Formats: sequence, structure tokens, C-alpha cells
Amino acid sequence: MKIEFHYDFGSPNAYLVHKAIPALVQQTGIAFEYVPILLGGVFKATNNVSPAVSLQGISNKPEYQQIEIKRFCKTHSIKPQVDNPYFPVNTLKMMRGAVFAQSKDYYSRYIDAMFSAMWEQALKMDEDEVITGVLNAAGLPAADIFAGMAEPSVKQRLIEHTETTVQRGNFGSPTFFVGDEIFFGKDRLRDAIEAALGYADVAGDKKMSEEKTAGRVYHEREGHILKITIDNVAKKNAFDPIMMEQLSDAMTLLETSDDLWAGVLCAAGNDFTAGLDMPKFFGPTALKVERAAGNIDPFGLTNQCSKPIVTAVQGIVYTVGIEMMLAGDIAVAADDARFCQMESKRGIAPLGGAHFRYITRSGWGNAMYHLMLCDEFDAAEAYRVGLVQEVVPAGTQVERAMELARMIAANAPLGIQVMKKTGRKFIEAGEQTAIDALPTVYERVMDTEDAKEGIQSFIERRAAVFKGR
Repeated sequence: MKIEFHYDFGSPNAYLVHKAIPALVQQTGIAFEYVPILLGGVFKATNNVSPAVSLQGISNKPEYQQIEIKRFCKTHSIKPQVDNPYFPVNTLKMMRGAVFAQSKDYYSRYIDAMFSAMWEQALKMDEDEVITGVLNAAGLPAADIFAGMAEPSVKQRLIEHTETTVQRGNFGSPTFFVGDEIFFGKDRLRDAIEAALGYADVAGDKKMSEEKTAGRVYHEREGHILKITIDNVAKKNAFDPIMMEQLSDAMTLLETSDDLWAGVLCAAGNDFTAGLDMPKFFGPTALKVERAAGNIDPFGLTNQCSKPIVTAVQGIVYTVGIEMMLAGDIAVAADDARFCQMESKRGIAPLGGAHFRYITRSGWGNAMYHLMLCDEFDAAEAYRVGLVQEVVPAGTQVERAMELARMIAANAPLGIQVMKKTGRKFIEAGEQTAIDALPTVYERVMDTEDAKEGIQSFIERRAAVFKGR
């Protein structure tokens, strides 16, 4: 499980949380996902103001806030922030830089440098030359980062991050999300950790309740992207019928939401999935859960998702895990991923599409080799035969999948969807059927606002900004 940390460098309490996180990660094993937002935009959208303003004229409360800061610092063995004489500082460029750095291997170093400059060095971080000096001192590519700050897609992602966090209930920073549950303020950090761990008492015996050990599939929005996460870590993310229903519901949300243009399917923990929890599907106590009428089939055998899906896999990727991956469009594998289609070892056969999708991705010989041997093979072999499109270091696969989804979502969504649909026509019915579909493609995309925007952006030599209309 992970905790989303929605932050702005202008928040001193966000700085304190940032300093506390490394020790908490070491103690609990929880991953923190740093999500950059623009605090000024959040305040404007929610009619909120900073504590520096809201506490003016109130007796005793500002003094109490200082007591709470000291308590937090003592609890987490960190030093309090230094008062910045330039506060409040316009953090727009710093936060745009954070959005740009999200997809880079120096993201954490960038965050450290910006927080340190604001709350340890007390610098005036709304001036280009000061930011440049901080970046250079930290060994970061200042020129590249400033160029990234100016990219329209980066600016748009920061807007989307800010709008999305407000839509989810946020009104300030630091804010934490555990799934769809929100926790505000540094003093709720421990509550967020308890929710992520599913423990009644983080400092106690850490016995998980039966309720919280149940597997689930949850989803989160990032702009035009829906991130879908499989979470049944205690059982290597094996699926039960309820989880399968939840996955179908999430994919249906992706399919039916006009503002969602791409999906990412990933998994918590060290493994993507060990496959089905067989007794819960086929045993005497099997659960009977029917997919809702009209819902998307996660295996794409009946009702298929028209939106692009990038799948990130790691560790064990067995049976239905491979079939779900192949039902998507692009797969990113961690270098520790291990694949196996072992159904025939159990006296059955693949039922989720492997029998034909292996062939379309890998060719007959490669497909039969692995389907008939029921062997386990690594990420390099999966890449060689075309089952996955990228292999990345373990731990980076989800962010790389998100990066690819962002790149896809920067293109015209209607064009992407129609292309995917007609591409499937070729797979299903051959070349002539795909050719015959071209007039429909033309009608669907040429008379749209996005088509006009694409042409105009070409004329004006700028990045296009599509609306899905």
C-alpha cells in the first residue's frame, strides 16, 4: 500500500512531513508518492487562506501551533524549519519544475533541493537566478528543468493535479490520500500510515484485522488518467470474485468517463498477481459474483475498453495476470518480473485470451513454446517475444507506465480511441474489414474540435491542447 503526499514547497508543514518521511518508510515499508499541487490554486478553488492569514488576531492559537510544531519535530527527530523572510513565496515555477521532474530519476533530489532552499536556507525562491543557483548546487540540470517548466504539457499537468486534488476533497497542504480516504495536516500523518497499513495500532503488535486483509482493486485519478491498482499483497495479489468485479467497475469508469483518456493497471507490493484464488472461484465455498450488465470485461473477450491501457507488472505475473496484461495495449515490466501460463499443468487451459493473444503478440512458435511448456520466463524473454514493450528497473515500472499514459493523453483522445478500435477490427476480421472502416474513422475524427486544434497548432508551431471533442 502507498500514501499519496500532495505537497507545495511553500508549505512549511509539508516541509516537516518531507523530513519525517524517510524514517517512516524505513520503519513501515510504506511507499510515499509525492504529488505536486499548486497551493495557491487550491486556496482559490476552496476559498481557503494560509494559517499566516487565518491565525491573525487570534489569541493563543498561533502560540499553540508552535507547540505542535515542536511536538512533531520531537516525535520524528527532525529540526524545525527556518523562518523564511520572503514568505509567502510564489511557488509556481518550483511546482512546475516538480511536475517536470516527476518522470526523471532525479525527482527526489529535486524535491530535497527545493524544500531545503525554502525552509533551511530561507532563500527567495520566486527568482529565476536563485532557483538556478539552487539547482546547480544540487547537481541538477537547471537549463533542462527551466525548459521543462515552460512546456505547455507540464503547465497543464500542474493545473490538472490541482483540480483533481480539490475534486477529491483537498483544501490545503500537506494532504495525504490512502486510496480514496483523505487526511489533512502533518498531525494526521500517523493516521494515514495506520490506514495504509491496515493496523489498529502502528506501534502495537501490527496484527491486521480480517476486514483490512481482504483484497481490493481501487482507482485514482490523475488528470485525464485513471490509475487502477490491484491490492491483495498478503496473497500475492491473487484475485477473488469481488476483486474481479471491482476491476471491471474501474475499467467501466474509464470507458464511460469523457474526461478520462487513458488507464494504467498496476499492483501494490512485490508481485503483479499470482492469478486466481481458485477456491473462491471454483471450490465448494465459491463466491458467485456476476459482472454487471454492460460492464467492461477485464480480459477484453466480450465488452472491450476503447481507451488505451498501459499495464505495469513486477514480480510474479502468472496466468490471468498475463491475460489481463495482454488485454491492454502497452506493457511495462520490472526487470524482476516472472511470467508463467501454467493452466495446462493444472489440467485446464487458459480461458482469458492467452490462447490467441500470445499468437498475435509473439507469433505461433514463441506462443506455443511458452503455452505448451508452461514454463516460467523472465522479463528479458517477455520483451524478446513481444509480450512487453519496455523493461525497467524494479520499482520504477508504475511511474514509467504513468509517464507513457501522460504522453498518450497528450494526444487527441478520439483519434487514439478510433485507431485502437479499427486496429482490433484488423485482428478480428482481417485487412479488408479494417480498410472498409476508414470512412467511419474519417467521419469520427475530422469534424471535431480536436482536429481543428491539431491543424491550428501545426500552423502556429505549438503544442496542441486537446479537449476530447
